Amino acid sequence: MKPVENAEGIQASLTLSYIQATVLKAKATLTVGILNGAPINIGIVGQADVVSDGKEGSAGLVHTDLLMQYDIQNDQFDAFLKATVKVIIAEAKVPIWLYFGANTPIPIGETAAEQKTRQSQNSNFDYYLYVGCPDGNGASRLGDAFSKVKVTIWKMDAGIVSGSLYGEAYFCIGSILPKFPPLPDEINKFLGYSTQSSNENSVINMINQGGSASGFMFGALVHGNINVDLAVIRAYAKATVGFDVALLHVTNPGSCQVGTSFGMNNWYAVGQVFAYFAMGVDLHIDVGLFSGNVTLAKLQVGAAIKAGLPNPTWMNGRIKIVGEALGGMVHVNKSMKFEIGEVCVPEMDPLASIKLIAEVGPGTDNVSVFAKPYVIFNLPMDNKPFKFNVMDKEGHETTRTFRFKVDHYTVKSEDNGYVGQGTKQFSADGYTMTLWSDEAFREKMKYTITIHCKAEELINNNWQKPAGKSEEEESIAFTTGIAPDTISERHVVISYPINGQNYFLKNEFKGKKSMVVVDQRNDKYFKLENDSNPIKKLTIIEADGGQVINTNFSVNGNDILFDLPGSLKNSTTYRMYFSIESSKTQEIKTTTELVDLEKTAGTGTVSMADVDFSTVSINTSVNILGASGSGNAIQSPTTTSASERGIRNKAKQEQSHRDAIDRFRKGETPVMTVINEGIENGTVDPTKIQDGTTAQGKEVAVYQPATGRIIYQMILEPVNLTPSPIKWLPLEVS
Repeated sequence: MKPVENAEGIQASLTLSYIQATVLKAKATLTVGILNGAPINIGIVGQADVVSDGKEGSAGLVHTDLLMQYDIQNDQFDAFLKATVKVIIAEAKVPIWLYFGANTPIPIGETAAEQKTRQSQNSNFDYYLYVGCPDGNGASRLGDAFSKVKVTIWKMDAGIVSGSLYGEAYFCIGSILPKFPPLPDEINKFLGYSTQSSNENSVINMINQGGSASGFMFGALVHGNINVDLAVIRAYAKATVGFDVALLHVTNPGSCQVGTSFGMNNWYAVGQVFAYFAMGVDLHIDVGLFSGNVTLAKLQVGAAIKAGLPNPTWMNGRIKIVGEALGGMVHVNKSMKFEIGEVCVPEMDPLASIKLIAEVGPGTDNVSVFAKPYVIFNLPMDNKPFKFNVMDKEGHETTRTFRFKVDHYTVKSEDNGYVGQGTKQFSADGYTMTLWSDEAFREKMKYTITIHCKAEELINNNWQKPAGKSEEEESIAFTTGIAPDTISERHVVISYPINGQNYFLKNEFKGKKSMVVVDQRNDKYFKLENDSNPIKKLTIIEADGGQVINTNFSVNGNDILFDLPGSLKNSTTYRMYFSIESSKTQEIKTTTELVDLEKTAGTGTVSMADVDFSTVSINTSVNILGASGSGNAIQSPTTTSASERGIRNKAKQEQSHRDAIDRFRKGETPVMTVINEGIENGTVDPTKIQDGTTAQGKEVAVYQPATGRIIYQMILEPVNLTPSPIKWLPLEVS
């Protein structure tokens, strides 16, 4: 499930025991994800043990793990249970996986009745129950290991006699089934089935490749072996017997369809039964110049029958016996094949049952106006070669090469307005695409996103349209919520002055524009309900309530531009309020709580953002000191843009902080250890500070041992420290 931006979560755990922890102990954790006040997913993770030592982490005779999750937004439910039971020498491992969920985006505003109707239609709703997995190497949707049901009935290793007896089984039912399993490797190899020539198994291959079959399948296998070692004589025996059966509703039979029909109303049965037995007796000789085993007798017998019916109906099988005695003086090697009916060899379209587009979002109500549309694909849309191994008309495995790309997409509002389409950005593997736009969505507006993908196949060294499926289009709709009328700090890309900046050079931008840049335009920032062109006002207030300066700002795309007045004082902290004021009436706009709002900007004005900064104690023409007492002068930019200036000066400020720590470590900056009580709310009693004086100024560093922090301030001209609190800039020691 794709993580949801701005979602919150609630988690609760429950631990219990029955009588005492050694009898039954269990723990379960409930997690609820919440977005915009509504639950979006619910999950439960738990485990239980029956008859254990009662210690945390120890398994009992019966141990179970449970993982359940319901994705409310996408209407998908997963439940995974794995139980392990141990009784004396026997052990059973039973994995169970239950799933049901939509395979297409959920319609916005769907009612309970509409949901029930949709879920009853297999075309857009999948479900299945797996008790074990036939290939033994599967994994659930949540990434948990998932294999067959395994039962160990007997296991012994007593020196003279050793052996084991175990069984495997599975049962699967639903609209999506695992691949039909091949014969066990040992039997497949003994009977001589080729992995390249698959005529006998072609219908099964067709079902596996198509992946479009629903129904049920089940199978079981029993395997046993025993070894007896009597020093001189050694004997062994092993046996395997099993079967696999599937009754499938095949919607894509490919070229195996006879006329207009396949199977019985597209229901088709396939199955296989197999058996294998091997034994041997060896004589161990260790006399004179010879030491080794002499085979007195050995025997191998194997058989397999495969079948499919009806329409087409076919059956084939193989039987083989191999044996020898007296070191090969007597031997036998016989095999027999039989075939009934005409075996179908389908020519498959590997894309026929693959959805190119897995998910398009956001697909819910009350979506943030800053949401970024995304698409998740089942195949990489990176326009790079992607290979499929399929069966050709001769029944041989061959490779077909495709490439996939997003042909076009649109983002359209309900009033037929095409909004800024954004820029496509793909994940490294090409399976996810996100649309990045510098324009936010409008509030309370319904939007429709349409994505169109196409496939091309490499045929005779040319990329061409494939004969089968080559295109796919998906659309989803969503409705936005209320747009904020204040600028959250997380939407500010960069600003100059930087919020919270110290040592701001007030005349550095003389004749230039200072700026605040937001990542996405939101017209509601700068409009009032009854005034689409209000006054854009900037109020600069001295932190201690002294100087107040009123001016204006302008908006250019995503940039908020303004001039800093030359009347700013040195060594002073200011707060800037960006606000809008009605040019018609004294209208006050409702604000969010994203920013600390103060109505000091004037009657009829609403603050929509604020920035704090402090000026240096000198004018901008004075050099910043380096470690040796001299440094490089900061020159005012002449032709660079506001964004470039802000980035450059932020980097200079950070480098200045790093240089200060370097000087402290080298012992070039005097240090005074201050008791913890001497530091409160980021200020230091200056009477407890010892400082060093350079030729042009002072540098003071204070170390706080309790927190391991250096509090550092650079003063750029000789001044006397008076007994009044000084605001210090905290820096971490790395």
